[in-house]
Amino acid sequence: MSPPNSVNGCYSVDSFGDPKKKKGPAPRQQEELCLVCGDRASGYHYNALTCEGCKGFFRRSITKNAVYQCKYGNSCEIDMYMRRKCQECRLKKCLSVGMRPECVVPEYQCAIKRESKRAQKDKDKPNSTTKEAMSPEKIDDKPSILTSNTVNINSNVIKPLTNPQDEMIKKLVYFQEEFESPSEDDVKKITRPSLLEPKKVEKIQEFYIDTLKAYVDNHRPPGKCYFARLLAILTELRTLGNINSEMCFSLKVQNKKLPPFLAEIWDIQE
Repeated sequence: MSPPNSVNGCYSVDSFGDPKKKKGPAPRQQEELCLVCGDRASGYHYNALTCEGCKGFFRRSITKNAVYQCKYGNSCEIDMYMRRKCQECRLKKCLSVGMRPECVVPEYQCAIKRESKRAQKDKDKPNSTTKEAMSPEKIDDKPSILTSNTVNINSNVIKPLTNPQDEMIKKLVYFQEEFESPSEDDVKKITRPSLLEPKKVEKIQEFYIDTLKAYVDNHRPPGKCYFARLLAILTELRTLGNINSEMCFSLKVQNKKLPPFLAEIWDIQE
């Protein structure tokens, strides 16, 4: 499949195919895969066919001038699993498939563009002169059902986002990207702190993570982020376990008994 038309050689679209569509049901296209990790591609981003996760990873790496270090010999084969294990090899793979750093819009340019849009919206707002131009006769000639439901013009104008709202949207987008492609640090947060042998526990944990990934790959269809969602659930379960332990400890300190229902579920003899 040939990439869509570009501006200055940089591609960033989220759909495939010819923009001129014929009438009737469109033929089903073969699923395109990300050139970096093999996940389902969403379009051409920064001059290469990639998924949303690799698109966001590449943008963050370039805008932050991030420097990564490979722990596995600088020869990692990047796939949907290894993309979160080795960021250096993932960035190298992004560059090798044709993703171009010059296509990433710097943050200061984004800020200028947002400010320009806000200024244009303020300019397009109706002023008092526009309101005075409406004659009373024309307003009286309208049907009563319309005049009774007349809404102030200013209420229909979309106000520009405030700085806190803009920051909140950025955080939501970042959370969505990290949820789909959790990093190695996110996975390590599942591990309990203050372990006597953390390296040994991490090695055992990696074995079970690999086993879980193999099971998901064999029993679930690709492209649905099942493995990433399971890792997120594991983190939530660990949090619930910590809350449960704190509650039990608090009851013991206060010399209180557990409710009979909970004592029966947890098989605790009072």
